Amino acid sequence: MKNNMRKNLTALSPINLLLLVMIGSFSTQTLSAEGKECNSEASNYQECDNQLGWFIGAEAGMATTSLSTQDINEFYSLTGINANAIDVDDKGIGGGIFLGYQFTSVFSLQAGYISLGERSVSFNGSSTDLASYYANAEKVYPQSGEGLSIHAAMSIPLSENIKLSAKAGIFDWEGDFFTNEVAQQVGRDKIDGRDAWYGLELNYRLKNSVQLYASASRFQLDRDNNHLYSIGVRYFWDTPKPIDNNNIKVIADHSPVDTLDLESSLPVDTDQDGIADSLDACPDSDTQYIVDATGCTIMRELSVDQTLTIYFAHNSAQIIPEYEDKITQFIGSFNPIDIKNITIKGHTSALGTMRINQLLSEKRAQALAEILVNDYNLVELEIENIGFGETMLLDTNDNEEAHSKNRRVELTVETVVMEPIAK
Repeated sequence: MKNNMRKNLTALSPINLLLLVMIGSFSTQTLSAEGKECNSEASNYQECDNQLGWFIGAEAGMATTSLSTQDINEFYSLTGINANAIDVDDKGIGGGIFLGYQFTSVFSLQAGYISLGERSVSFNGSSTDLASYYANAEKVYPQSGEGLSIHAAMSIPLSENIKLSAKAGIFDWEGDFFTNEVAQQVGRDKIDGRDAWYGLELNYRLKNSVQLYASASRFQLDRDNNHLYSIGVRYFWDTPKPIDNNNIKVIADHSPVDTLDLESSLPVDTDQDGIADSLDACPDSDTQYIVDATGCTIMRELSVDQTLTIYFAHNSAQIIPEYEDKITQFIGSFNPIDIKNITIKGHTSALGTMRINQLLSEKRAQALAEILVNDYNLVELEIENIGFGETMLLDTNDNEEAHSKNRRVELTVETVVMEPIAK
């Protein structure tokens, strides 16, 4: 024998009709946040939501009932019949269709039809009074239902295209359950109710008119809890359309205009940067650079490397005195707070063995690093000194002129400077 649910449509209740009329009483609205244009594809949830107004949608997924085989057998025992559940199908395909209105970026109302899918339980047993047996068995099953629903949703923008929504509403539902033995109907139970439900959604703005979402909802029916896990889509047909500058038509008006009154009504912008003087914190900004909302030039960081080359005597790691003033002038040209990194690269000529040259290049780099720390109070952690030996020769000829070019240390200072961004 088998108990299963077959779906029947519920009629609109007066409360549902009243709420639907309340939704329809609100007219279309678009959002403009602090003067921003919100009718482009680039507009987003954090700036100004352009997914406002009327929408339709649908969702589908898996619906489950929190009821086990043990629970079913306990219900059989409580009804006083000799029955044992063989198989409990506590899940089915669920979903819904709906109509809604997004009032603001954070609040919407939605009404529609929800189905929590079909459930069934297979059982066996025996009785000498079949009429009484079936009358009790037909009331034991995993509850499910379908019907009209209305709910409100509150949202929080998480990023440019994603927001999290919490929703709660009323589910006006009914369930129609049939008990069959082989192919013959031997019992039927009809239940209904009006119960609260709630859930969470993660919404993704695919484009101005389309929103995708994933949803998890909980429904407390007459006896059993149901859960619906679904994915869905909403289509907004009331969203503002992006401006097409190519289709803007200018209509000439040759009627007389009081030029003096027209010009006096325009805001004064002395430096011509697009920001009125009354709002301009930098009234003399250069028009060739981009400015921010306060009229001040927007700056960006730029890394600049400057290098000083110091030459050494043959087989020596001592700084030649003639370079001391050059080092002072070079380091003195920087503001310490602008220094991002200091790199010292030591090199040798090709004379001698590679091992000795490697050690010598490291000593030359270290000698300069110690001078920078001891004489110029530069933090040692800011300095990176490396020895390259004879691996990076500037001149590969085997003569004294080439050898003197290769016996060197390269001191590179990386600084961060600010520069204006050109239009």
